[in-house]
Amino acid sequence: MSVDRWIGILGLVIAAVGIPASYLFARRGRQLPDLRYCLDFDVMLAASDGLPQQGLHMATTGRPIERLSRTRAAVFNERGDTVRGGDIVELDRLRLELPDGDAPLNVRILTSSRDQIGFNAVVDPIKPSSVLLTFDFLDAGDGGIVEVLHQGTEAPSLEGTVRGARLHRAAKEPSLSNRALFALAVPGSIRRTLRYSRSILFPLALTALVVVTLGVVIFKTLHSSPRLINPAAYDLSSLQGQAKFAAKVRSDGSERRHQLWIFILPLLLAPLTLIPLLLAGRSSVPSSIVKEELLGLSDEEKTALSPKPIFHGLRRRA
Repeated sequence: MSVDRWIGILGLVIAAVGIPASYLFARRGRQLPDLRYCLDFDVMLAASDGLPQQGLHMATTGRPIERLSRTRAAVFNERGDTVRGGDIVELDRLRLELPDGDAPLNVRILTSSRDQIGFNAVVDPIKPSSVLLTFDFLDAGDGGIVEVLHQGTEAPSLEGTVRGARLHRAAKEPSLSNRALFALAVPGSIRRTLRYSRSILFPLALTALVVVTLGVVIFKTLHSSPRLINPAAYDLSSLQGQAKFAAKVRSDGSERRHQLWIFILPLLLAPLTLIPLLLAGRSSVPSSIVKEELLGLSDEEKTALSPKPIFHGLRRRA
């Protein structure tokens, strides 16, 4: 393939990438806020566990508690412009809506990105089955996690309308347990090891191997000399034989170069396979909204929640 053709292909690729890239960069000047939330529901104690029959009784404000459920909700501005608390529509306030017959027993803010955003949660005085979520503002990456203890067997839903922002549930439903939040809050090697060692490093190495292999094949094909055609295989005493021989001589080098597209296409597509892998390795909850000091964990709990080295058990046996 001639140099001019390679330059033409390169220009086409740059144009194909540059046009959508310029559009995306232009949109960064003004981007609609992407307000997301995640819910983690768990029944912590139920009558079927048999504990009340063993002498354990729970009550609140004089009413017996038959079961204890916990719901943790993470609300955050994934990206985009600032969301202001005044943008919450008064007639459809941002709230956790518990099912009929359920009511919150305790509400607390587990953690938030920073104190300045004023993230808070209170029981609705007009409708006790709702927990109102309020904030002063949410920049990109800001948010918080609220914990609600209640008696219901079903998870609540997050409702509300915020002007100028999209409010939707995150695609992945992460665990908001103490272990998961602690791993997200600890900076450095612990979180990187847990997240990237399995979901990123191995696929990245495999993709790099494919790219290198295809690159070597393409390089050798481009720099290989044309093969000599054996004239004894053709009847050169006839016009038809001479035509076949000439056609074979002309097409020998071009055929192999046409076959290059079989390798070039996978070479171009191989890096694209990393996009879903990179997204899969990314947590649904940004680490910026989880602060270790706000989780209220003791040193013993932090030690128990910390991941053990891979050969920890082997060292102990030795």
